[in-house]
Amino acid sequence: MYALRTISTGCFPVVSVISILFLLSLHGRVSHAMETLQSYDVLVYGANAAGVGAAVTASNNGKYTVKVMEPLRMIGGMAAAGGVALMNQGCGLAGVTGLARNWSILCGQHYYGPNSSTPVLFPSMAVSEQAFWTLLNSSDTISTSTDCRVAHVVKMNSSGRVSQVDFLCDDDAQAVSIRATYVIDASYDGDIMTMAGGIDHTYGREPRSLYNESLAGVFTSTQSGESFAAQNLSISPYFPNGTLLPYIDSGPIPPDGSGDDKVMAYQYFACLSDTPGNRVKFYKPPGYDPNDFTLLLRQIEGLVANGKYPDGPPVGYFGSLICYDSVNQQKTGNNDCLFCCGTGPVDSDQPDLNHGWPVANYSRRQEMAQAHRYYIQGSLYFMANDPRVPNTTRTTAREYGYCKDEYPKFGNFPPQLYVRISNRLQGETLITQNNIANPRIKPDGVAMGCWVFDQHTMSRHAVPDPNDPTKKIVANEGYFRVPITPPGMSRCCNTSHALLYQLSTILLENYNRLFQVEIKSHINEIFLTVSPRASLRMPCMLRIASRVPPTSRKFQ
Repeated sequence: MYALRTISTGCFPVVSVISILFLLSLHGRVSHAMETLQSYDVLVYGANAAGVGAAVTASNNGKYTVKVMEPLRMIGGMAAAGGVALMNQGCGLAGVTGLARNWSILCGQHYYGPNSSTPVLFPSMAVSEQAFWTLLNSSDTISTSTDCRVAHVVKMNSSGRVSQVDFLCDDDAQAVSIRATYVIDASYDGDIMTMAGGIDHTYGREPRSLYNESLAGVFTSTQSGESFAAQNLSISPYFPNGTLLPYIDSGPIPPDGSGDDKVMAYQYFACLSDTPGNRVKFYKPPGYDPNDFTLLLRQIEGLVANGKYPDGPPVGYFGSLICYDSVNQQKTGNNDCLFCCGTGPVDSDQPDLNHGWPVANYSRRQEMAQAHRYYIQGSLYFMANDPRVPNTTRTTAREYGYCKDEYPKFGNFPPQLYVRISNRLQGETLITQNNIANPRIKPDGVAMGCWVFDQHTMSRHAVPDPNDPTKKIVANEGYFRVPITPPGMSRCCNTSHALLYQLSTILLENYNRLFQVEIKSHINEIFLTVSPRASLRMPCMLRIASRVPPTSRKFQ
């Protein structure tokens, strides 16, 4: 559930209108040698799009001191370190306003010159990060530190308000404590929120019956996108010796519509290039074992056998190739593309690897992140090199490599895992699927978001074969992509002016109670899902919360 004292919806336009979260940054003032204890007016955890935007807005043109702490060694979150920028901005240029527009113009100036006002929504990730740094450095009162993860949260006994956050920086070699009047948790997981204690939150999927949401809970529909049955694939989940293949859950699919603790699949969005001088050959990840990709091989073999791809599927079946804005190729000569979100049942998404992520500690999350890296890197290497893979598939895979001009400090691989959904704050108002879809027209709206009800695969199971119950086949669960409105109607949703006022008030006034602002960001989908379900991804949602009695919540 996403909810709170204020809840607002909208893509970057929302954020730009709202005055608390948005885009920003360039390569600049990064603090390395830091005192043990520092004090600021505002602390922002997370230098992703929302976090940087919150910092720039909170600084109020230098009126307030702001400290930004970023756990990675690269800022921008999914908008730079994750490879997406504003690639799938569903509203077009009309939906890019405010600070989002400023960011896109800064990106455009890299390509067209310093006086250009032409926006670029999908630049190289190096350009995207530079634009974020530029926005951050626009205020002398903002200081930014990277490679700093939250370790402990201190609350004042008198009010229960978060007063200090302790960090481990520089590969955990340095302990740093930050005191601040206001704390903004812009992390993808709400780590300050969960560590503080006493803040109502949840994760996973509520049952469909709880809020009468048609898309909530376990979802067993066989939409064609990621369904084995819809692709006419009947694949055994076992090795010849009877052991279960990797990446398959041994348990049954729970009842349709029931709730559970799962979240939809995460993934890394690799940058791939087919420009000969800009390709880094797909390399074996540490611990590579070709047997780990037997399910992928069986999918390829099945697509050959059923005639869908008689010569073998192209690499684009496993992951779509979405290339940067054409100006990047014109200026650099490199054709760099985002690799994500394939069209097959076994694709760049890998469900279950993230099971338990919202409640996992730092070490366990690092292990999960490595498992996701291994899956993507191993799958690409397998398709390009394994002799059992059809020649057409191997050839199309070998045409690409990791972008040599992207992420050079990280092995040419993005450092940010796409955490599509994690912990969710529960506040005074809980916005459900039905609130988003009905009524469609909000006459007092101040922001808009452009996407569909979208959920990636949640889990993969060995289930009885409907044609032979004595055997089992592989089945996915959870995928859907459903329009919010009927065809021909606008997909944009908007929110109340009252929420804008409340949001500004929470940040700028000294409430005598704990307050938490948590923004889930992704430059093109600032989505703090506004559904009571962990995995129902709405476009561009944000959640802002203050501590309020659970009994005062309103359910919509």
